[in-house]
Amino acid sequence: MLILVLTRLFGAELMGAYFLGLTVVEIGSAFVVTGWMDAATIYASHHVEDAETDARARAQMNAVVGHLLGYGTFLALAVAALVQLGAAPLIEAHFPDYDALLPGVYYLGWCLVPAVFGQVVAAAAKAHLAMEWDALVGGLRPILLLLTGVVVWLLDGGLTALFATHLVANLVLALVAIVPLRRFFDPRPVLAAMLRPRLDRALLAFSIPQGLNRTFVLYVTRLDTIMLAAFGTDPARLGWYATASYLTSNLQQIRIVFSTALAPLVARHHVRGERRQLSALISRTSRWTATLVAPAVLILAVLRDDVLALVDPSYVGPESAFVLLLLVPPFASCAFGLAGNFVAYMGHSRWNLANSLTVAGLNTALNWALIPRYGLAGAAGATAISTVLVITFQQLELWGLEKVRLRLAAIRAPHLAFLVGVGALVALGGDPAHAGSLGSRLGLAAGLTFGFVALAWLLGHPELRAKLGGRADGA
Repeated sequence: MLILVLTRLFGAELMGAYFLGLTVVEIGSAFVVTGWMDAATIYASHHVEDAETDARARAQMNAVVGHLLGYGTFLALAVAALVQLGAAPLIEAHFPDYDALLPGVYYLGWCLVPAVFGQVVAAAAKAHLAMEWDALVGGLRPILLLLTGVVVWLLDGGLTALFATHLVANLVLALVAIVPLRRFFDPRPVLAAMLRPRLDRALLAFSIPQGLNRTFVLYVTRLDTIMLAAFGTDPARLGWYATASYLTSNLQQIRIVFSTALAPLVARHHVRGERRQLSALISRTSRWTATLVAPAVLILAVLRDDVLALVDPSYVGPESAFVLLLLVPPFASCAFGLAGNFVAYMGHSRWNLANSLTVAGLNTALNWALIPRYGLAGAAGATAISTVLVITFQQLELWGLEKVRLRLAAIRAPHLAFLVGVGALVALGGDPAHAGSLGSRLGLAAGLTFGFVALAWLLGHPELRAKLGGRADGA
C-alpha cells in the first residue's frame, strides 16, 4: 500500500531515487540494528524464567537490554556521522544521475538512532513471549510513513521531505517502545547500562557477526537496485524494478513472522539439547511457510503486470518477465530459509556470517557481469542465484553444527503441489501474465490456488487435513 500510494502521488521518476535511498538505509539499518535485536531476544530469554523471583537474574536481564541499547546507539551515531560526511562525494562519484538524494539522505542516516531503541526494546519483549510489541512496531512503521508521505504531498514537498518522514516515524516508534520497556524491564537500570555499557564479550561475540550476517544477506537481495543505478539505469526504470523487488520480497514476511515467534523457543530447546524437537519444529514450520508462499508465487506469476500497473501504468510489458526471477528468492526463503534463523538462534552467528559474506562477494560479481548484458533480468537473476546459494549453505550448516535437519518427508505435500502448479503454467505455453483478458487471468490464478490446496490435501498435508477434514499424514 505504501509503494502504491507514494508512486501514484509522486510519480515513477522520483520514486526511483526514493527506492535507491531506501535500499541504502535498509542495509544500514541491518548493520546497525539487527544484531542487537536478535541478541536481545536470545540473551534476555536466558534470564526471564528466573527474573520474577531472583533479583540477580532480573538485574542481569536489565543489563543485557541496556548494554545492547548502548552498543546500538553508539554505532548508529557513528554511521549517521559517516553519512553526513561521506554521502555527497559518494553520490557525486558513483550516482551522478541521482543527485536529488541530497540532502535528504542525511535524514536517513539520523533515523537509525531512534530505530535502535524502538526495535531492540520490541525484540527484548519477545524474550517474555510478548510478540505483539514487535508486531506493533513493525506494523506501525509503514502506516506512519504512509500518513506522513501524504502530508508531504499535500504540502508540495519532494524527495528530501519524503526521506525526513523516516526520521519522524522512527522517533514515534521509539516513544511507543517506552511502554514495553516499562512493562517488562526496569527502565532506570536499563537506561544506566545504555548510557555506560559494559564490555560484554559474549554479547558482542554473537551480536557483531549476526549483525554483519543480516547486513550481507540484505545486501545480497538489495544490491541489484544499487548496481542498476550505478550502471546508469534511469530513475523511472529503476522505480519499476525496485517496486517489483519490494513487492515480491514482502512475501518473505511469511517466514519472518514465524521465525521471530520461534526465536525464544529455539533458544530454549537448544539449551536443553532437544535436537529431535528442533528438527520437528523446523519441519512443521517450514511446511506452513511453504504452504502460504507457494500459491502467492503462482498468483503473482499470472497477475504481475496487473498488480504493477496499479502502482504505475508504465510498469508493464514483455520485459516484466524479470519479475519471475524475483519470485525465486522469497519462495526459497519461505520454503527453506528457516535454517538460517535456527543457526543464529543457536548462537552460531559466525557461520552465518561466513556464508553470507562469501555469497555477497559472488552476488557482486554476478551483478557486475549480468547487468550490462541483460539489464533488469540480469539483476534479478544474480539475486536469485545468490539467495539460493545462501539458503543451501544454511541447511548444510544446521545439520553439520547441530545435527538438526529439515525433514523432506514432512514438507513434500506443499512442494509437490507447487511443482504441479508450475508445470501447469509451463504447459499452457506463452507468458501467463499476457494471456487473455483480466478476467481469464483472475480465473487462472484462482484455479491454480484451488488446485494447489486440493493437491496438497490429497498428498496428506497435516494442517490442511485438520482444517478441511481427512486423515493427516506427516510430522
